[in-house]
Amino acid sequence: MKMQAEIEKDLAQLPILEYVFLKPSEIIFSKEVRDLCEGNSCGMYNTSWACPPAVGSLAVCMEKCHAYDKAMLFTTATEVASSFDMKGWMRARIEHEALTDPF
Repeated sequence: MKMQAEIEKDLAQLPILEYVFLKPSEIIFSKEVRDLCEGNSCGMYNTSWACPPAVGSLAVCMEKCHAYDKAMLFTTATEVASSFDMKGWMRARIEHEALTDPF
């Protein structure tokens, strides 16, 4: 496995705003967020491998995540014309998700 310094060198080449390495046990798994997912608040429910129900129940998702020793959380940022710029939101989502697509 790559050492953290090597990973950070690779990350510097990507359009990532910020990132943090952490232990999976530090991640807060929220039933309230899952409820928003199941209510399809963002329109992605049952359309993406990274969203419910593909990731399993909240308990299954937690179990899968806790099986790892380390995790990395990252954010990206995209400028949009306004808070009502739906095309900008979609472009931002596509650009962000491209970073997590398998090579």
